[in-house]
Amino acid sequence: MKIFGIGLSRTGTHSLVAALRRLGYKAIHFPKDLRVFDGDMDAGADLSVVANYKMLDAKYPGSKFIYTVRDEVTWMASCRKQWEVAPPVFGRRSYEYCCAVYGTPPDYNPAVFAKVRRVLERDIIQHFAGRGQDVLILNICEGADASLWSALGLFLGKDVKHLLDEPFPCIDPREIKT
Repeated sequence: MKIFGIGLSRTGTHSLVAALRRLGYKAIHFPKDLRVFDGDMDAGADLSVVANYKMLDAKYPGSKFIYTVRDEVTWMASCRKQWEVAPPVFGRRSYEYCCAVYGTPPDYNPAVFAKVRRVLERDIIQHFAGRGQDVLILNICEGADASLWSALGLFLGKDVKHLLDEPFPCIDPREIKT
């Protein structure tokens, strides 16, 4: 079984990958080459996965999809800060995935970002209609630690009792040293 995080950037995708690793999965954030899932990579998240979630669903039957969400006001503020104050460094593939998801070069545009968010949510709901066992909507930014671990464990069929007293990962990519 493969696990795909299909939330937009700034919705807890780094935190989701860290949580999946804590559960024992081999997980990658923003895989630039999706062929990594043909090997032993169990999970991935962020724009490269979002741009290709329908293809990944067809290619890897029985996969699980986690749609990370965040309330629009704090999400837009976080995106603005990320793109205007500390713009991400885009390589060629990252640039292409950003263009594929947002339909424009990777510049912060509130109207475009809000529209993409609404369209993506509608498309995900339609794509997984009648398949609730295959998709989990998870608000990492507003969840309590035990409830996040419980929801993730239940969805993935993993025992998480040993994690209920542990903090759910809260990773800000600006703090990750490369």
